[in-house]
Amino acid sequence: MTDVATVAAEIAGLLRGRGLRRPDLSIGPALMAVLNLDDGTSAVDARDHLVAALRASSSTLPKDLQIVFLHATALTASESSLGQRLNRAAAALDRDPRTIRRRLVQANIGVATTLVRGSRKPVEMGNAWFIEEFEAITDLRGEHPILTARKVAVPTLSGVTVVKEGFGLPPARPETGEPDIRMLEGGEIINVKREGVSVWSYQVKLDRPTEVGVPTVLATEVTVASADMLLPYTTFSAFRPCRRLKVTVHFGTPARASSVWRLSGVIPVQMMDDAPLMPDDLIDLSEDPTVAVEFTGLQLGMAYGLRWLWA
Repeated sequence: MTDVATVAAEIAGLLRGRGLRRPDLSIGPALMAVLNLDDGTSAVDARDHLVAALRASSSTLPKDLQIVFLHATALTASESSLGQRLNRAAAALDRDPRTIRRRLVQANIGVATTLVRGSRKPVEMGNAWFIEEFEAITDLRGEHPILTARKVAVPTLSGVTVVKEGFGLPPARPETGEPDIRMLEGGEIINVKREGVSVWSYQVKLDRPTEVGVPTVLATEVTVASADMLLPYTTFSAFRPCRRLKVTVHFGTPARASSVWRLSGVIPVQMMDDAPLMPDDLIDLSEDPTVAVEFTGLQLGMAYGLRWLWA
């Protein structure tokens, strides 16, 4: 993994002269690595990603260091030299220039630390959080089904700025097109790609770096062309600790399912069974075409949710 000192040194190099306003901005290899950029990234995209990452990472600093850093980068000051921008920061904080330069060194290290932590791959991050609550909603009432997921995650690792998420759908026919995915809360999608015939992965640039113990909310909405792109279940399989799960399916009127039943801690392959394991799991659709179930105490690796037969 790229070390903090190298990243901090490259950040310091970017601050000279006009800072991030420099037209010939050159991003060093260590920064490229922690920002997950490569040679195929355009100069414009790389600059935008860098500016966003530095601004977000600086929000984790103490207020005085944040002021110094943002002035030094030229994100909040437009003077053409670093010295002039630091003099402005000194005046804003009522400190002498020598003190401000020491604080800039501290700020560069702080930002570099956040960037390095946030660049950890999923395998390095391990259980970077546990899920306090997960809610999945499938809405079949319209022409285009809408799948909404909302996760309240509690980080066990600070400084994460980008996370990888994903979802699965049956293989689509060529005429059905790609699903449309957008963030409702928590961050910005920066990359969506298909992995295989039925799984899509995407990265989310978080609104703010994670802090240990401070809940992070991620909410997404996926719109698909037709119900033909869906399998007859909405489930969640816990691969990291999850305290509470809620699953809701709006079947519409008339109901788009002939029968529906609850899945509670089943082996994932049993989701394809065409009948409930227990008669008591069957749910009467005649009373309400919207079905909601909740679960607590989820077992890792097991599936929970709703399964149905299409009408």
